[in-house]
Amino acid sequence: MNADADPPFAEVYQRGREILGDEADAVITELLAAHDGYVDAVLDTLAVAAEESDPRQYVQMDIETEAAARRRRQ
Repeated sequence: MNADADPPFAEVYQRGREILGDEADAVITELLAAHDGYVDAVLDTLAVAAEESDPRQYVQMDIETEAAARRRRQ
């Protein structure tokens, strides 16, 4: 999944690249999957990440937290 293939997510990929760098598409795709494609949740995560000293670490932690929550719900 990327901004070209799925235009509704263009804002997410654009913002993600601004915060995480131009090579962030795979991480953004993981983040979208972790939040079941819920754009507002992903944008919220990216907004917080932008304020962190290591935005990629924050995003990775969010992905792992969402995965753990999903496992607990199953």
